[in-house]
Amino acid sequence: MRIATITATSLALASLTAAVAANQTGRDVDDAETMQNTQSMDHMEDQPSNLQTDDERHNTQELIRESEKVLQNMKREEGMDAALEQTKGVFLVPDFGRGAFVFGGRGGQGVVFTKEGADWNGPAFFNFGAVSAGAQGGVAAGEVAMLLMTDRAVDSFKQDHNFALNADAGLTLLDWSKAAQGSYGKGDVLFWSSTEGLFAGGAISVSDVFSDDEANQEYYTRATSAEEILEGKANDKGNNKAKSLKNMLP
Repeated sequence: MRIATITATSLALASLTAAVAANQTGRDVDDAETMQNTQSMDHMEDQPSNLQTDDERHNTQELIRESEKVLQNMKREEGMDAALEQTKGVFLVPDFGRGAFVFGGRGGQGVVFTKEGADWNGPAFFNFGAVSAGAQGGVAAGEVAMLLMTDRAVDSFKQDHNFALNADAGLTLLDWSKAAQGSYGKGDVLFWSSTEGLFAGGAISVSDVFSDDEANQEYYTRATSAEEILEGKANDKGNNKAKSLKNMLP
């Protein structure tokens, strides 16, 4: 009887030991899987985002096509060809957001080109936040363009941080309707809009202008700064998406 009791006790202890070992093994597997999943997530976060999606590719192409329409509409203005001959750069914005005046919010996305001799560098993709002017809040501006008439205006777009275009930045901004009267030689930046009189009646100021780094990387297939692009150091010879637009510039 004593022997049977000892044997039963030994078997019970052995079963308990096996159960504990199995439970520990399960925990070790769970811990290993958790660690592996965490490492995988960390690895994914370390990887650069894939900017070559169809949607993003379409967005940059569409923006260039729409910017070409802006330039076509601008050139219908009397005196615009002469101003474009003298400009050192252009910022074309196909759709300036509703309600972006004064109160902020994303104003619009566009493309910048700068003139170097007989050639045009770009496109460099930019966004800006808001415009302060004499326009009423909530007005839909539609197409907007900025003619960069001086080196100082062009250099503003070569910065690697957000910036403003206004008197505080040492720039003079003029409405095209006034500039068309022959005074644009006094302005660093000329504003044109498809909405007549949009910027009339007040000092113009543009805030929170910044380079759209993701769009630039998508277009040039590598990380490319706005300064590189606007100084003609970015290689876009294999990319002819903006060729038609550049050919329209004098």
